[in-house]
Amino acid sequence: MTEDLEIYLTSCQVGISATSIAVGIVAEPALAGLIDPSAR
Repeated sequence: MTEDLEIYLTSCQVGISATSIAVGIVAEPALAGLIDPSAR
C-alpha cells in the first residue's frame, strides 16, 4: 500500500469530493424548504 500512497490518497480525495457533491444535490431542496418555505 505504501508504494501506491499517492494514487490511494488521490482516489480517496476524489471519492470524498464526489460524495460531498452528491449529498449537496440531495439535501439542497430539503434545506431550502426549511430556510424559506415560500421559495417552493
